Amino acid sequence: MRFHKYHALGNDYIVLDPEEFKELTKEQIRRLCHRNYGLGSDGILYGPIETEEAGFALRIFNPDGSEAEKSGNGLRIFARSLWDKGKVSEDEFTILTPGGKVKAKVHTNGQNVTIDMGQVSFDSTKNTCNRNTTRSYQRRNGNRRKENKIFSRHHWQSSLRDITRRDFRGRNPSIRPFNRKGTAFSEQN
Repeated sequence: MRFHKYHALGNDYIVLDPEEFKELTKEQIRRLCHRNYGLGSDGILYGPIETEEAGFALRIFNPDGSEAEKSGNGLRIFARSLWDKGKVSEDEFTILTPGGKVKAKVHTNGQNVTIDMGQVSFDSTKNTCNRNTTRSYQRRNGNRRKENKIFSRHHWQSSLRDITRRDFRGRNPSIRPFNRKGTAFSEQN
């Protein structure tokens, strides 16, 4: 099995070319991504896939075998892998994902990659999120109500400054609130 493994800002992905690896099952994805018994990765980038809608198409798989709509670091890695294979130059190109088209550009002889993932929207009727993975967290503070959305499996935008670990009790245990300094809250918070 031929594969390439890249990392970008702490995320590592296995890049598999559909020409070399025709099918992927959820079980294969889980095994490949396993940190102890597989190659170990944050997911699999499966592409390039031919499409008429963009220069390239890409499928992004999470380590549990589910499919992601977009990943900024994953898209940067995929763009760099296209550069390494000689499929792109320093001209802008497009990549089609289940979450829509993104613009990519490789700069400075392959050393930097820029991805334009589009406009951020907190309006659930306008974002491209899979509605099954969109969740809201609401908290009342006096007369003000703050609503924050989880847009995908790994990213969360929050504007609350007084949030504590207690606010997450009974919710998904993998959600870890961080303070303004970027460190995880302790159990005392």
